[in-house]
Amino acid sequence: MNNNFLYILIFLLTTSVFAQKIPHQKIKNLIEKSAILNEHFTGFSLYDQDKNKMIYELNANKHFIPASNTKMYTLYTVLEMVGDSIPALKYVIKGDSLLFWGTGDPTLSYSNFKSTKVLDFLKKSDQKLFFISNNYKGNFYGSGWNYSDYEEDFQPEITSFPIDGNIANVAINSNGELVVQPLLLRPFFKADAALNPENFSVKRDFYSNRFTFPASNPKTGFKQQIPFKTSPKFTLSLLKEKTNKEITLLDIALPEDFKIIYSEKTDDVLREMMLHSDNFIAEQLLLVCSSIISNDLSTNTVIEYSKANFMKEFTDNAIWVDGSGLSRYNLFTPNTSVALLKENQ
Repeated sequence: MNNNFLYILIFLLTTSVFAQKIPHQKIKNLIEKSAILNEHFTGFSLYDQDKNKMIYELNANKHFIPASNTKMYTLYTVLEMVGDSIPALKYVIKGDSLLFWGTGDPTLSYSNFKSTKVLDFLKKSDQKLFFISNNYKGNFYGSGWNYSDYEEDFQPEITSFPIDGNIANVAINSNGELVVQPLLLRPFFKADAALNPENFSVKRDFYSNRFTFPASNPKTGFKQQIPFKTSPKFTLSLLKEKTNKEITLLDIALPEDFKIIYSEKTDDVLREMMLHSDNFIAEQLLLVCSSIISNDLSTNTVIEYSKANFMKEFTDNAIWVDGSGLSRYNLFTPNTSVALLKENQ
C-alpha cells in the first residue's frame, strides 16, 4: 500500500445495543487521538446494518488505495457470474484432434485444491492434443504492479492456463539437497559461489527461469516459494510432464461449439482467496469471469462488465483495475465499499 495513505474500512454488523455503547462522539475521539491515524490521511466508515444507518464517517467519500480490500469486489463479481463450479478448460474435438483453451482457472495443482478433472480428461483422451494459449489479452502483471516484487510469492504472473500457481516450491531436505517442484525447473537452479548472504535464499533472473542459490550454508528445513517465468511453451512443458502425453501448441480462434470441463467448487476457491488474501487466485478468477462472457480473457473487460451490471449504483466514482489490490492505481472510497457490503448482505 502507498505509504502516504492509510485506507481503513470497518463494516460492523452491529446491534442497536452495540451502537448505544459506542456513540458517535466516542468514535470521533478515538480517531482524533490515535497516534497512528494522525500520521496518515485516513478514511473511515462505520455502518449499523440493523438500523440501516451510518454511525460515523471521516473522509468517507475520498479516494484511497484499497490494497487487499479490492478482493471484496472480485468476490462479489465471482458470486454474480460463476456457477457452482469453476470452468477450467474449454475444448472442441475435431476428427482425431482435441483442442483446448484455458479459462484462467487458478486451481490446477495449486494450494489446497485436489481436483484432477482437467488432468484426467487430458490423460484419458485418445485424440491428439493441441493447446491454444492465445486467448489471454493482458500482460503477465497487472496494471500498476510493482515489478521489483517479481521474486515474491504474493505476485505470480497471470496466465490463461496456470499450473502449480505459477510458483516454484523450493526446499532443503534432510540430506542438505535442494528439492524443487515442479521437477521440470530443477535443471534451471544453479549454485553460485559468489553468493554469500546472511540468510540462505533463492534468486531468479527477471527475464527467465534462471535461478541461483548460495553454494554453502543450506539449512535443513528451508522452504521458499518463488514465482517462475511463464510462457506458452513452458506451460506446454508442464502439461506434458503432468499428463505424460504429447501436446502441441496451436494458434486458432475458439469455435462456437466448444464444451467446458469444470474443476473445484466455486465456494471452496473463494474461501481460499479470502482467508489467505491470495492475490494469485483473485487475479485468475477475474479471468475465469471474463471467459464466461467472452472467448478472450481480459481483466479490464470483466471489471467494466461487473461495474456496469452488478455495481452500477455505487461504483461510478471507483477506479478499479485488478483483482487482488496489488495495483497502486486502484482507488475506492470507504462509502463505496460499505455500499458493496450492504449489497451483498
